[in-house]
Amino acid sequence: MCEELEIPRDSYYKWLKRKDNKNRYELNHESLKPIIKKYYDLSNGTAGYRQIKEQIEYHEGIKISYYMFYCLQVSKSLCIFATSKG
Repeated sequence: MCEELEIPRDSYYKWLKRKDNKNRYELNHESLKPIIKKYYDLSNGTAGYRQIKEQIEYHEGIKISYYMFYCLQVSKSLCIFATSKG
């Protein structure tokens, strides 16, 4: 199989060994999801990602980039949608 895919055999076995282990980015994202959901629920669904990010930084002391927060929000796992006021 490795010959047909033109990949080294050791690369395949390394991938098999670590495919079930999460890297530090995935672990970080998993730990942030409940915190984000908490602040979203506190705002009754009206706060956007910028406001929630600022609240988390102020109250929890966790620094999150806008890009990472936006990627977590856009990933369908959180189901967060801000409502407009107008």
